[in-house]
Amino acid sequence: MTDDQTPNAAQQKTSHRDLDSSLKTTKPQTWVAVTAIALVLVVALTWSVAATIPMKSTATGVLNNMRYGYSLTAPAAGFVEVTGIQNGIVKENQQVGTVTSESGDSVPLMSLRAGEVVSLFVVQNQYVELGDPIASISFQPALNEPIELIAFVGESDMDFFPIGGVVQLSAVDVASGTRIHATGTIQGETELPATDATMLSVSAQSQSLTDDWMTASDGYPFAIFIATDDWPTGDNGFVPRGGQIVNIERVYTSVRPTSRLFGKG
Repeated sequence: MTDDQTPNAAQQKTSHRDLDSSLKTTKPQTWVAVTAIALVLVVALTWSVAATIPMKSTATGVLNNMRYGYSLTAPAAGFVEVTGIQNGIVKENQQVGTVTSESGDSVPLMSLRAGEVVSLFVVQNQYVELGDPIASISFQPALNEPIELIAFVGESDMDFFPIGGVVQLSAVDVASGTRIHATGTIQGETELPATDATMLSVSAQSQSLTDDWMTASDGYPFAIFIATDDWPTGDNGFVPRGGQIVNIERVYTSVRPTSRLFGKG
């Protein structure tokens, strides 16, 4: 072996010192951190391949006030005076006011059935025409029958709410703060968009909800009809009335995270 091929003793010592220094520099805490990061990456990769993400569509519905309510209208033209409503509640066939014509003739204003006054559209002694709305009154559904709901969605969302589809429902009682959860089944849908008048009627004359439906549907609101038979009404629930707002959610499919990222199933 020549002198060029023989390792220099000083070089060997320097090499050993560099290795020792490198090992001392990489502390145990660093290896723990690296191992933890590796485990996180493995878990994330496994989740992205094996897990699924539910795809949901949501809508806002109400207990159909055309089913569970009615509009109290003026029985004649004249000046209306509302006098018989106590705490917003009316009884069946109760006189709740009068309409007095310009000639002085008075006609009683009678409720059709018991219920709660949701909206009052007049002030005392306001002049009304025959048939003008005086109040919107809602009542409770029969508890031995499925409760009927209605919602409005855009045409592009109709496929997410097919007839026979199961939806999740949630609602809050404004008076008590009680929240309920229930399931429902889509019973039907309309082929033509609804009008403002229809949405006002089913929502107990709620202009804000009507505007929300119109905005969410881009001006073309299609109705979907839902029925539920497991609405909680006991200690953990409440009995709703016409016009009760209900949040609706339906899981229409599930996808893997990788398909969301790369567009593959």
